[in-house]
Amino acid sequence: MSQNSTTGAIRDIFFYMGLFLLLLLSVLIPPINLITIWIIPLPIMMLTVRRNFWTAFISAFVVAVLIAIAYRSIAIALIDPILIGLVMGKVYRDQKQPSTDVVLSGIVTAFISLWIVLGLGEWLFSLLSKAQQYWAQVTQVQQQMTTVFGLKMETTPLNFYDILPFVLLLAVIPIPIFTFKLGRRWLTKQGFTREPMPRFHNWLLPRVFAYTTILLAILLMFSSFQQYPYLKVIYHILQLLFVLQGFSFCAFLLHVWGKSKLWLIPLIFLTLFIPILVLVMVVFGVLDASGSWRQRINNRYKK
Repeated sequence: MSQNSTTGAIRDIFFYMGLFLLLLLSVLIPPINLITIWIIPLPIMMLTVRRNFWTAFISAFVVAVLIAIAYRSIAIALIDPILIGLVMGKVYRDQKQPSTDVVLSGIVTAFISLWIVLGLGEWLFSLLSKAQQYWAQVTQVQQQMTTVFGLKMETTPLNFYDILPFVLLLAVIPIPIFTFKLGRRWLTKQGFTREPMPRFHNWLLPRVFAYTTILLAILLMFSSFQQYPYLKVIYHILQLLFVLQGFSFCAFLLHVWGKSKLWLIPLIFLTLFIPILVLVMVVFGVLDASGSWRQRINNRYKK
């Protein structure tokens, strides 16, 4: 490696790791954190694309270790953005992979890494147990307030573990999308060109994903297959992808009907709090990817 290349690599490492630390600090500063929280993996992705996977990995690892010396609990939370940035950057460098795969790889990584973070947090700090206690306190206060105002709770309050997967959807899906969009603009100016991500209503997962989801759903009906946890993990990841595909299908319908995509916003929020809608989105997504529904709908509305 030439001296100029070495100097450039060192400059990139200090710049992007410094930017990474600034984004982490911004999480503590409202209302800036409402914007920056969605792009924390960006510096890791940028460094991976500009240099290589191992340069970014070692740099991020060193930063995480230094933070862990002072704040061990915060270091655990770094697993998520670091893994997302590394994986997305590696896929981004591979020009054979379409832009959609860059985002999907980030979504899958975000889902897996979040569960790793939650698992480690529970093991080391009883994170989930404390969060469940806090949720119980919030629910109790809500019930007391409704009683004071003469209202009655006709439904049973949601259990913390019932809402956890749906709340995680909000953290899993937007971060890779925003990271890719901003990162692509920045990288294109630096000579790392890539085609833009297809419009959301044109997203379509491979058909084999749909068949795999259906097969796993059938297998997991039998107790003999439920003892294999990795099957459940794969199934949950595919469910997450097909929730996204279901929203894409709804966006496609809005596009065909000439309606605003803003209608997706209330649908997404309703899905976060109504579990049955998650299942509906999964079914929509599987049907969309496994059949030729879009072509039929397009043909019908072209007439």
